[in-house]
Amino acid sequence: MKEEWKSKMDRKLGSKNSTSDDSSDNFQDTAPEAVQLPDMAVPLSFDSDCPAHRYRCLVTNEQWLARPVLDPQGWDHDVGFDGINLETATEFNNVVASINGQMSKDKQDFSVQSQCSATYSDSNTGTSYNAGFDVQSVGKGLDVMLTLHGDAKLKSFKSNVTEGGVSLTSFGKKFIVGTKLEDTVLVGKRLKFLMNAGRIVGLGQEAHGGTLEATLRGRDYPVRDDKIKLTFTALSFNKDTVLAGGLHAHFPLKRGLTMSVDGNINSRNMGQIIIKTSTSEHMEVAVVTLFTVLARALSRRKSSAPDSSSYAAERR
Repeated sequence: MKEEWKSKMDRKLGSKNSTSDDSSDNFQDTAPEAVQLPDMAVPLSFDSDCPAHRYRCLVTNEQWLARPVLDPQGWDHDVGFDGINLETATEFNNVVASINGQMSKDKQDFSVQSQCSATYSDSNTGTSYNAGFDVQSVGKGLDVMLTLHGDAKLKSFKSNVTEGGVSLTSFGKKFIVGTKLEDTVLVGKRLKFLMNAGRIVGLGQEAHGGTLEATLRGRDYPVRDDKIKLTFTALSFNKDTVLAGGLHAHFPLKRGLTMSVDGNINSRNMGQIIIKTSTSEHMEVAVVTLFTVLARALSRRKSSAPDSSSYAAERR
């Protein structure tokens, strides 16, 4: 009896395991359902039906995503398709590569835009490298502008971050080269220095520029965004140099009331000063507004009322 009972139990367990394996295999074979993207905001038209269904797009497990491009200034009773956008992205270890392209075509113009980039980042050291290639059509003809660019971000120390980049742009038989170098130094948790310089050479002309920036944060950072920033900028183009300096301060006056001051001036005797205040106390704003309205109403009433001395003189 015991042997028969054990054999029956083994058969039941075997049948359950087989059914569970079949169900898991079927679950893996079934593809995930497609997800519909939100509808685009189609401009109003004289047509009775809204053609939003023409722009609906589904997202599947495929890496490529194709979407229509809407023309917001199209003619009435028009389909409204201005082009198509195609994009994809993939990740392999620490490298993320993406491709984005768009083609637009109407009765007069035809344009193509494409952006390809690859980024390598290391979270342990904080370094990252990026390379990209862009293609863009210019004008109504078949002229194409090609841009090859790359940049690197190195974190040599915990408080020092260095970034650099270079770009090469080709348009017809003309070339433009640009370079940039930036360094950030942190002194403690409140003081930060930033220095950058750049240069663009092409078409027989040169342009240089650089910035020095010092930022002092408040004692309660990052709870409060109190800071004072000093900026010095130098720009040079065709032997014409412009020097500029700027000041930005953001600090609280009292609880719920903050003030920000922005000012700048350059070597051409041009500048501006901007002062802004903001408060989170709605009651104070309402009281100030009500007081201002009442003061203006009383002043208008006094100005419109006749003078008593002049009225008495007229009666005599």
